[in-house]
Parts: sequence; C-alpha cells; structure tokens
Amino acid sequence: MEEKEYDVVIIGGGPSVSICAISLKKLNPSLRVCIIDRKKFPRDKACGDGLGPGVHKIVIELGLNHLFSSQEPIEKLAISSPNGYELNSTLPKMGSMKPLGFVIPRIDFDNGLILEARKLNVDILEEFEFENIEDRGIFNTDVIIKKDNDRLVLKCKVVIGADGARSKLRRVLNIPYNSDNNTGIAIRYYCEMEGYNEMSLRLDFLKEINPGYGWLFPINKNYANIGVGIDVSKLKERNLNLDEMFESYLKYLNGKIKIKVIHESKMNYILPYGCEMPPLVNSVNKVLIGDAASMINPFTGEGIFYGMYAGKSLSDHIYNKLHNSKELTIGLKSFEKNFKRNFNKHYKINNTTKHLMGTVFSNLAIRACQKDPEILKEGIELMMGERRNFSPINLVKIIIKGLF
Repeated sequence: MEEKEYDVVIIGGGPSVSICAISLKKLNPSLRVCIIDRKKFPRDKACGDGLGPGVHKIVIELGLNHLFSSQEPIEKLAISSPNGYELNSTLPKMGSMKPLGFVIPRIDFDNGLILEARKLNVDILEEFEFENIEDRGIFNTDVIIKKDNDRLVLKCKVVIGADGARSKLRRVLNIPYNSDNNTGIAIRYYCEMEGYNEMSLRLDFLKEINPGYGWLFPINKNYANIGVGIDVSKLKERNLNLDEMFESYLKYLNGKIKIKVIHESKMNYILPYGCEMPPLVNSVNKVLIGDAASMINPFTGEGIFYGMYAGKSLSDHIYNKLHNSKELTIGLKSFEKNFKRNFNKHYKINNTTKHLMGTVFSNLAIRACQKDPEILKEGIELMMGERRNFSPINLVKIIIKGLF
C-alpha cells in the first residue's frame, strides 16, 4: 500500500475539521496536515444551516469574514411557546460584539472552508473512506483509508475524528454512541417562500409537535431551511412520526406565509447532545471533535459553533507541540479540560431549558423576556453563547414578570 506522512490527519470534512486545519497552518505553516472525506466537494450535509454569533466570531478571528460577504446577516430571533406566546426581538449585544447570525447551506459553507484550507496547502483527500487505525508506538499511528479497491496508509502523530454523529473512528475506539435520552433526530427541507418579510432565526415549541420543536432559518427572504427535531427517546415513547410532525409544523407556518416545499431536498439526521459527551482524547493521540464528540446544543440543535470552537481550541493547544511527545500530551489534555470546563454546564442548562419549553414555564419566560431586556440577554447568551447558568435573580424575575 502507498504511504504518506503527516503531522495531523483529520477524518471528516465539516467546519470543525476545516477550522482546525486552517488554524494549525496559520499558527505553524510547516505542519503537514491532511483532511479525508468520503464525498467530493462541494457536497451537501444534513443540517439546519444556522450559524450563530459564535461562528461569526471565530470566522472573523481567522480572517475569513469574506465567506459571509454575500450573505444577509440575521439580527432577530423569534420563539413561540405551546400556548401561543411569541417573542420577537432584535438580538442583544453579547460583550463588545454585536451578535450576527447567518444561514448558509452546508454545501456552500463547507466548500468555502475547504477551499481556504487548500490555499494553505492542507492536503484534501476526497472520496476516501476511513477504514482503520494501527498504532506503531506513542504518537505514531497509521490511518488506513480506501477509495474503491485502493488503500492508502497515512502515517501521523495525531488523529482527529470529526466524521459525524455515527463516527467510525468513535466506533473503532470502542466508545458507545449516546443514549436515546441524549440524542435527537431531525428532518429538514429547503423551501421557497412568499410573503416573508422578517429575517429572523425562528424556533417554535408548538402544542402540535410538542415535545419536539420546529425551526425556520431563512437563507434569504424567498428561501429557507425548515425542519423539526425531537429527542429519540420521546419519538419512540410516544410513537411519533417525523414526517407527520413536519406536516403539522408546515400547516402552522402556512398560516403566516406561503411555503413551497422542495421535496427532493429532504434529509434526516442524528443529533448527539453535549450532555453525554464522551472522552475527547483517547489512546494518547486520538481526538474527537464536532458531532463525533457529541458537541450539539440540546436546546437549539446547533453543533457548528461548538465543533468550530473545538477545532480552533485544539489547534491553539497543539500547533507548537507536535515534535515533543511530553508537551503534546499536556496540550491534548489541556484542550479537553478547557472545552469541558467551558461547555459541560452549558449543555446541561440548555437541556433543562429545552424540557421546560414544553411546559407553562415557556409562557412565563417569553412574557418576562418581552418586558425585561436583561432576561432576554441572558437567554440569548445561554442559547447562542458560552453561558453556563441562569442567574437566580433573573429566575425569580421570570416568575414575577411572567405572571404579572
């Protein structure tokens, strides 16, 4: 079998992968970095396509803001409760940066990032499937990949797995996938719209699809990513059907705007929630990030920000340590500790909030947010930022202002 040598081999071609590779090369251009993906770019990927303020911040930090130059930014959020209460608000500032959102189809966003990686001389091996790994010693691993009947051995020091919710690297490492209680399932369509005048990220917790939720993420005023999601455990317990849930949500939306579903764009996908995150660093030099590491917000369903954050953070921790095994070990452990410290509590509070949104609490919360911008600010930071808790005083204010 043909052999190639790299410092870092990354399995998967999503945003977390590209950001990690781009950041590594910007920090240390001499590093030999390779990305492998089963598909040829540009390729579609099942997703809600929503990019929150955290993604915008990372892209700007890496000097890639031109990727958003042709996109209309989103500054508003709309949330509805099962009893019909609705919050429509301009997103408040988080720190010094105005929180802008974007909706970009993954076929475009992923390809744009891969093109940036190519410019930095990252090797992109397309249409190759990851097959197995073999360790030859500490920080000396063979990654075996195949294309048709041809096999290739990639020798490297670090292997990064970002190969999706049903990651093969995770399976090879004997790390179980998330339980049904901490896994979501979703269905998305691209849709044409008429009569849509607001560019808002929309989340609907409707009685008709409770305990699931629906979203409308506008790419522009005539085109949107629309879908529904629910916990796998709830889907099974209540014998629900995703297609029927989507039709119920569509009926609700058609009461507001005219929608034409592009049926061939249908995709189902799995959402492993961050409240059951596995070990990120395994067998010394195997690292999981993105969906492969269950880095998805259980409330909003967003995973792109967390995967990109992990990719950037990982590169920051190891870019100058790949030639010293002791320092590299410390860097990898520090990466995992840092990520879990920042997001373990964040995922758990979002999971609790999601379950509360199907109860009377959602009505109180939305009414309180309408009256008090500070409560709204904390809510947005919780959903789309790095916030780890909700202040006790604002919890009290939700009850008082939600009732009176």
